[in-house]
Amino acid sequence: MLLFHLNRLMIKQHLKLVGDWWAAVAGMVIQQCTAIAFLGVIFYRIEAIRGWSLYEMVFLLGLFVLSKPVYRIFFQGASDVSRLVLTGELDQFLIRPRNTLILILTCRSNPVAAGDIFLGLVFLVYGAHHLEINLSLWKVLYLAGLVAAASLIYVGTLLLKGALCVFVVKIDAMNALLQQFQEYSKYPISIYHPLIKTMLVTLLPYGLASSVPAAVLLGKDGMPWIAWLAPLFCLSYALIMGIFLLWSLRFYRSSGS
Repeated sequence: MLLFHLNRLMIKQHLKLVGDWWAAVAGMVIQQCTAIAFLGVIFYRIEAIRGWSLYEMVFLLGLFVLSKPVYRIFFQGASDVSRLVLTGELDQFLIRPRNTLILILTCRSNPVAAGDIFLGLVFLVYGAHHLEINLSLWKVLYLAGLVAAASLIYVGTLLLKGALCVFVVKIDAMNALLQQFQEYSKYPISIYHPLIKTMLVTLLPYGLASSVPAAVLLGKDGMPWIAWLAPLFCLSYALIMGIFLLWSLRFYRSSGS
């Protein structure tokens, strides 16, 4: 109940600034449409990327876009852990008589991400329509569960980064690493080196949020057993990283302001 109450308060606070909200939504729409335009430029020159057609890539992009909203709306605070450690603001959370992890995860919200849900669904349905994919009830339920669970990958990787910051205070290089692997998940996992593939389903498993499930749903050669169990893997990954963060806080020393 505490989790939902804190999230409701944060969302209501953001929605008071209606003009700012619409401006942010417009910027987000432009950003995602740019990604579609980029695909159009690529496929103007070539017919396929490792056997993936334009509409299959649009379907994959739809899954990628849908993998973030739950995290950004409800658990945006996960991205602040490293900053809280660096500035010493984490002290404020540690002395409160509530669950530290929940307080951190819900300290910030980004309701603008609701626009990602709409755009992601548009891309997904558009690609599925042109590919004539038969989305059975089972597949629709699977996609719904995947979208809800996939955001936990982002939460988990940010908690991992935050836990490491407890020991080394500042690791800017990891920002670039996380961003790069997020970009990798926008494309078929089959095009990458085996080392990158392994990383995308283990330590930084962004591939479980989009590229691996998309490959199976589209009938590509992929990792079917991993894909169908992806929601469970996402949940387990976030729980493990949450426990790791709480364990690392035993060694936390305030860095001051």
